[in-house]
Amino acid sequence: MNPTKLLFRILVSAGAALLLLAGTVCAQGPVTLAINTWPPYIEKDSRTRGLATEIVLAALEEAGIQAKIEIVPWARALDGVRHGRFTASFPWYDTPERRTYALFTSPILHSRNVFFYRRDRHEKVNYEKLTDLHGYSIAGMLGYFYEQEFAEAELNVLYVKNSKIAFTMLQAGRVDLVPQDEIVGWREIRTLFPEDADRYATTRKALREAPGYMIISKKDPEGQRLLEAFEKGLAAIKQSGEYQAILDQYQDQGVEGP
Repeated sequence: MNPTKLLFRILVSAGAALLLLAGTVCAQGPVTLAINTWPPYIEKDSRTRGLATEIVLAALEEAGIQAKIEIVPWARALDGVRHGRFTASFPWYDTPERRTYALFTSPILHSRNVFFYRRDRHEKVNYEKLTDLHGYSIAGMLGYFYEQEFAEAELNVLYVKNSKIAFTMLQAGRVDLVPQDEIVGWREIRTLFPEDADRYATTRKALREAPGYMIISKKDPEGQRLLEAFEKGLAAIKQSGEYQAILDQYQDQGVEGP
C-alpha cells in the first residue's frame, strides 16, 4: 500500500475514535468542572482564565467536549466529585484517599507548596518533619491535601475557606504560618499587601512538590470515557505546540509544566 494512503487511513481512524469518545461523553451535555480561583493557575474576572484552566479547556476542546465551569469553594468541589454532583475538578494532588472516588488524568501542571511566614515576627522558620512545627499556629484551607497529615502531626491548625482569609490572618498576626503553593502565595501577598511583601518569607523545605491533575468522579457513568478523551486531547495539544504556548504565556510568573 502507498505509504501516504496508509498514513491517511491511520489519521482518519484515530480521528474517528476520538470523535466517537467525545460524542458519547457529550451526549449527556457539557461536563461540569468545579474549581475555585487560584491565580495564576485559575483566574476569575481576568483577561486570562489561568494556566490550569486554559490547559484543561484546550484539551477538552481538542477532544470535542464541551465544558461548564462552576466556581465553588475547594472543599465543596472535592466533595462534589466524591459524590458525583460534579463531573471533574482541577488541579489536585494525587492521594490514596482521592483514588477511591476519582479517576486521575495525566499531570497538567507542577506545584511546590511551602509555608509562608512574616520575617518581622519570626527570624527564620525551619523544619525537618511536621512535628517540628508544634510551636506555631497555622491557617490552612479546607479540602487541601494536608488536612490528614496535619491531624496526624497534631498541629495547631485553623481551617478557613480560602487563601485570602488565611493570608489576611497572617498579616494581622493571628497565625504564624500559611501553607500554599509558592507561586500562588506570592501572587496573593503582592496583591493583598504590596507594601509589606518584603516582610514575608517561605520555608526552605517544601511541604509537598508534585504534579497537579484533573480528577473525574467515579460516580459519573461516562467518567472513564471522559478520561480517555481528555488524555487524547492533552496529547494532541502537546504534539501541536499549543500546550507549550500556554505555558509560555505564564513563564514570567514562574509556573512550570509537569
